[in-house]
Amino acid sequence: MVRVQTLRTSLFTAGLALALAQATIAGAPDALAEDTVAAREWEQEGGGPDHACTSTMVPVAGPPIVAWTQALPGPILSEPVASNGVVYLVVANKDNAELVAYRAADGTRAATRVIGSSFSTFRVAVSRGVAIVNADGVRGFPLRADGFALGWRSPTPATNGMVVQDGVIFAGSPKSIIRLSASNGKMLEERICVGGGSIGGIVLCDVSEPGGAAESQISYVRDGYKERVTARFAVTARAAINAKGGIDDPIEHLTDLVLTPGDARWEAFVRVTKRANPYIDPSALFVLGPGYPAASGPDAPSAVISVSGRDVSLCSIATRPAVADGRIHGFNAQGALIAVEADGTYYTLIEPGTLPKGARMGPATLVGTVLCFGNWAVDKDSKRVLWTVPEIDPASPAIPVADGRLVVVDADGPATFRLVCLADPSVAAPPTAAPSAAASAAAPRPPSPDGLDGLILADGTIVAGQVEKLPTGPLRLTPTSGPAREFAVDAVSVALAKGAVVHRGEQFGAFDAWDERLRAEAADVFEGLARKAASERLFATTRRLAEAAKSFGLDDARSRQIDSAMAGFTEAANAAAKDLRYVKLEDEARTKLRGQALAASAWLADRGLPAAAAAAIQLAERFRSDAADSETRAAGLVPPSFPWKSERDAGARWIRWSGAILASGAEFIPPDDAAWGRIRGEQAWRLGTIGFRTRNLLLFSRCQDVDVVGPCLRNGEGAIRALDELFRGGVASAIRNDADRLEVRVHANREEYLAERPPTGGGAIGWSAGYYSPGENVSRFYVPTGAETEAARGRSLFKVLTHELTHHYVERRWTGGDRSGGRSPGYWVVEGIAEFVEDQTVEMGRRGLRFDDTTVESLDSSAQLEAAGLLLRPVGRFLDLSYGEFVALGDTPEYEVKLRNTLVTYKLSKISIFYRESAALVFWLMHRRGPEGRAALLGAIRDYYAGKARPGGWAALGFKDAESFEREFRAFLKSLR
Repeated sequence: MVRVQTLRTSLFTAGLALALAQATIAGAPDALAEDTVAAREWEQEGGGPDHACTSTMVPVAGPPIVAWTQALPGPILSEPVASNGVVYLVVANKDNAELVAYRAADGTRAATRVIGSSFSTFRVAVSRGVAIVNADGVRGFPLRADGFALGWRSPTPATNGMVVQDGVIFAGSPKSIIRLSASNGKMLEERICVGGGSIGGIVLCDVSEPGGAAESQISYVRDGYKERVTARFAVTARAAINAKGGIDDPIEHLTDLVLTPGDARWEAFVRVTKRANPYIDPSALFVLGPGYPAASGPDAPSAVISVSGRDVSLCSIATRPAVADGRIHGFNAQGALIAVEADGTYYTLIEPGTLPKGARMGPATLVGTVLCFGNWAVDKDSKRVLWTVPEIDPASPAIPVADGRLVVVDADGPATFRLVCLADPSVAAPPTAAPSAAASAAAPRPPSPDGLDGLILADGTIVAGQVEKLPTGPLRLTPTSGPAREFAVDAVSVALAKGAVVHRGEQFGAFDAWDERLRAEAADVFEGLARKAASERLFATTRRLAEAAKSFGLDDARSRQIDSAMAGFTEAANAAAKDLRYVKLEDEARTKLRGQALAASAWLADRGLPAAAAAAIQLAERFRSDAADSETRAAGLVPPSFPWKSERDAGARWIRWSGAILASGAEFIPPDDAAWGRIRGEQAWRLGTIGFRTRNLLLFSRCQDVDVVGPCLRNGEGAIRALDELFRGGVASAIRNDADRLEVRVHANREEYLAERPPTGGGAIGWSAGYYSPGENVSRFYVPTGAETEAARGRSLFKVLTHELTHHYVERRWTGGDRSGGRSPGYWVVEGIAEFVEDQTVEMGRRGLRFDDTTVESLDSSAQLEAAGLLLRPVGRFLDLSYGEFVALGDTPEYEVKLRNTLVTYKLSKISIFYRESAALVFWLMHRRGPEGRAALLGAIRDYYAGKARPGGWAALGFKDAESFEREFRAFLKSLR
């Protein structure tokens, strides 16, 4: 989706547009539909109205930079919230409480207003440009260009919290629940509660209509929102858990138990809650989830309640958790990080006292798949600790404020507080001043490729001018003014001279140029309609159109202007009826944008770029869906080499495969291509095989699943380009024909993989997940199941592929062959460099093309192995092991290692320890021993492959004896703990 493009710079600098291409193209309409303002923006405590502490923004996934800091006048009196690139919070300034707003781009103050006494605490929310605070009732302050407007006040207290949703404030007191307009504070509804008021910000009570009978309901839930009640399990409860697992506090404090009357498990809940407090009738409680936990602390701990069958279980959590995909994450009172599944089972991710170095426990924030706990973050799926900032002592949750940006309040001393913005390094540097309204409204639109004479580069940049293809290979471009420039052909997607294609490279750049142009056009169109609707005070219409504009790249500054036009005003009369005209205008705009995307598709197809053309059709679907028409058009773009070109659903399949093709620069191998001669003599590969050619690979696959093959292509090609950077300083390997490409074969399953017997003899080792066969110039792999992945040392197919392709590359392209023999000492260099590259390339999607991440598994596990005395020793002997001695080490898992930077525990065999120790040694020599260490490492690799390695490998690495080598290596590993 378009927001991923804010992080494009580092990926293109790295030469790896591959992962970015997939992320950009894979933004399907279904994903877009869920990417609403409520899902993205952190407009109230807990994020959105469901208080799940989640956001769909692009996370800070790599080690961040401090983009800016802003000193605060005193302690914070509320949690920060954010909307449209502005951060809001209440701070103490001497005896006053001040509502302040800072621009997320550069930290400059946008507004401030005194709202009360510094001896109070507050909740802040934002709705359509209005900052809402529970100060002396409920108050709203519209944010204008020159600061906060005077705003409005509702005297109704909000002692038990408030929720903002769709321009409405739901606030509760011990006696009633109210609904207010967020624009002007007007009372919309008040209901008297029979069984208590709002709890923890979620409104739960029996509601009695004036003069009528009591009825059980969630009073503020509008039609269509009740589906959330059917979520699968409880999130939190504000209650003290006694030694017997009972609940000591009154049951009114239970919040967010996701269970409805009529559910077969309701009886179990009633039984437990009555036992905990017989004076409360649980049938009066309705609950909403996932929800908002109570404040943490020793006097108000939380609890996770889960219902499975007829059993109700409790699991202590003392900090506010984040909720997603039927699982919650949070810390218990003992400091363990816990994940709780929907069925009530839970497991410990981090034991007490074993947080990453410098990390603090605290409330969770989930952005994408990244869980952040104030000053550190972990990926919830891979369990990789992504970064820590030890110098920050969080006094608030870290909340997302823009793609690739978080803010957190740092307690910088006992009485000093500052607001800190942590940003992904690839996010552009912040501006020195806030853009003016005129400047932000006049953002230049990317140029159109239509009518171009010139170049579209691999990163989508358009360079106009006269193009000449030089006999020596480069392309010379002469602009209308200025000197001529030369471009390597690999850096160019398409070159056009007088409308004719004179060079055609990888297709992603050409698609990206059109994609940028059309998204900018869409953002402008929807912004214009939103501004017009705002001027007519059609606020629901404005919000819908503004969301559409933001989904296609409208920046926060322009979005704030739309909010300012709505803030503090009353919705027009008959707004729903007037919206019908805008529905028609929006439909007309989407139809026009779809036509432009289809015209772009035709432009790309006419220039021989069928995958880019199919991706443009997918973009057309984003503008306005017409699946049947899209599939028919795509069917006309299917290249002759597409294996399913004769199938009835060829168009739909081609749209799906186009993303994988674009992301890797691949092409299907035509049926009559000579490359098929490599496999057609082998029985196992004769039927059901598909083939691809990229710049560096020939890939044959018995698996035909695009979700498997696409990442194989992307990761394989990306790994080779990364190796060119590592070994050749970024100079691409010269590829003249298929003989220079590396051949990859992917089996559909493990049985086929183990059964294949190469013509040169040998075959797969039973415990392996892939291997390189030097005699054939072939690397073989299989698609594993979950259990088989565990057997392969917990490694995915894509990690194994990177590892084996490193062997393939080093031997085939860098050393020119292997003349070592099975008894040559120094085998550590072979597995060490492959394990090193495997570990480091996994991190390149978030760090860029670097090989210096000290938190990868090989370094982490080696550091823990050193502490436990489990390194292969003596190290001098380890350096001299041959291949035969390596195999004899044994693959029985028997040594348990708990990692600090990836929240997993492994049982390692001696062979597994060898891999990790070798990779750690490679890292140390490359990054901690200066130029001499790097030169010694490269020399050791060359010597081994040339058959020149000798015993006493420590001497070749520059050490006087084995003892000094071991002492310094162990000191390095200790420094990582």
